[in-house]
Amino acid sequence: MDKADIALAVSLVAATFTGWQAYSGHISASAARTALRRKDPTFEISVRSDRPDWSYITIIARNHEPVSININKIAYRGRGVTFINAEDLEENTSLGRCAAIEPSLALSRREISISRIIGAAGDQATRSSAPHVPRPTVHLYLHAHGKLNQERIVIDWSWADGTRR
Repeated sequence: MDKADIALAVSLVAATFTGWQAYSGHISASAARTALRRKDPTFEISVRSDRPDWSYITIIARNHEPVSININKIAYRGRGVTFINAEDLEENTSLGRCAAIEPSLALSRREISISRIIGAAGDQATRSSAPHVPRPTVHLYLHAHGKLNQERIVIDWSWADGTRR
């Protein structure tokens, strides 16, 4: 082997290591991007049928990120199901709220607008006990009319800081 062959072998080994470094840098950057992505909130939906054709829906929304979330609307993907926000059926009295109004089809809509805020989680979570302060967990209560499949309930939400999902 002369000097030219040794130089060619050294440059081939250097090119191989450079290629490996570029590939491993790409893999670690991809893993870092995945780790930095925000976690979506979780929605636990439970359905209880008390009356014929009417269901009572409880949605527990949990935020896992240090940024608040706005819940904009709840809809049903499909036909034959309409919703009523349970808070709309409560009557305000001098003693507080009481569920005095029965759900009716005249009040129900296929899509209902809800303006609720789920507070930040983690270190940003509030430790206040004031009722007006957003919490990282929110309970939503709805009445639904029709044959309900809970997998078809669509909850429209957005990040409070305007970041795209």
